[in-house]
Amino acid sequence: MPDGSFDLETFLAMPRLVNLHLSPDGSRLALTVQTVSDDGRRFAGSIWEVRTDGQSPPRRLTRSARGETARGFLPDGSLLFTSSRSDGVPQDDSRPDIDVLYVLPTEGGEPRRMLAPAAGVGAVLSSRDSPTVVVTAALHPGAATFEEDEARQQAREDAGVSARLVEHYPDRWWDHDVGPRRPHIFALELAGGDAEISAVRDLTPDPPWPGWIEGDALAIALS
Repeated sequence: MPDGSFDLETFLAMPRLVNLHLSPDGSRLALTVQTVSDDGRRFAGSIWEVRTDGQSPPRRLTRSARGETARGFLPDGSLLFTSSRSDGVPQDDSRPDIDVLYVLPTEGGEPRRMLAPAAGVGAVLSSRDSPTVVVTAALHPGAATFEEDEARQQAREDAGVSARLVEHYPDRWWDHDVGPRRPHIFALELAGGDAEISAVRDLTPDPPWPGWIEGDALAIALS
């Protein structure tokens, strides 16, 4: 600012660059640019592409009102991202922000839904050398599939149950309650060049408690 002052509103108005991912061939960077949403209540991200040769200006790839977060590339150069976008359905501010996993083809065009669990997608890990994508998603205790989890959630809602059984500390992590669902780690096997999911494997079928991986970093090791 001209007088050298710097206040909170100025700080919040500055775009934030997060989640940088390099494409398998090294030609592109995908990154998330976060700005304050129109309602001023949260940050919303858009995904931009930057060519590493510096021969063209940065290009914006996504534009939904709820925003997107870049999550990594697949071996064929298509981009994974998560968003709570409504896919053409009118926006409803009362709808909870549940992150869905999408893939954006290398040549551009419309993104496709890959995975939409009822509690949303958490961490996403991919590899430039493998068609396997690892994600975290929470399920209700006793649910072995996403369909069973949805059925248990519907039963809770129908019965008017909102209670959580707390048996471990902490019962809250930053901005959200821990439980009643427990996070699982899933491996998604992709088939063909269209990045369709051919198999889903639960790598942690019996997670110990709802907050067991809160704050932990995950990584893929290929052998």
